[in-house]
Amino acid sequence: MTTTGARARPLAPEDRREMIIEAVIPLILEQGVGITSRQIAEAAGVAEGTIFRAFGDKDTLIAAAADAFLERGARTVSAPLIDPTLELDEKLEILVDLMRHRVRDVMRMAMLTGRRGPTPSTEQLEHFNRMIAEVFARDAHRLRVSPERLGQYVRALAIASSIPVGGPELSDTELVELITHGILVSPE
Repeated sequence: MTTTGARARPLAPEDRREMIIEAVIPLILEQGVGITSRQIAEAAGVAEGTIFRAFGDKDTLIAAAADAFLERGARTVSAPLIDPTLELDEKLEILVDLMRHRVRDVMRMAMLTGRRGPTPSTEQLEHFNRMIAEVFARDAHRLRVSPERLGQYVRALAIASSIPVGGPELSDTELVELITHGILVSPE
């Protein structure tokens, strides 16, 4: 009795390259550029030879993954999916956390690979601010700034707080406190 296993339909070369790139991005961020071709192959679920056929060498793959990661960040500057019905502090903490992680990942990828992505365009940043405004629209009456401006504040704080300056790191909660209450005590 002969049995034949069903073989998966082969991917188009560009789809295979994209799949490998998507698998290697978190690997680079976690372990750096010293990752092995075996680790890459395992993460992508392919044979090592597939990596070399698709990219030629590991350095070319790492450069392609870094470029894709950095390009995607600039191209898709958008508000994360945050439930607008959450409490204001909860939405802010989610936004701050997600933005700080993204900034740190971009900085890490750039540092590890020596590559730099494109700067988001004015239109992309305005789009981001509009999306933030939609998330925080129901809180507008509680804000001293417009919900659109809030996006700029959070982006600036996320970038600034991701750069080590010595001393204890500010937590997401501390940044939300700064955004919502400032540094002055309330007058009695």
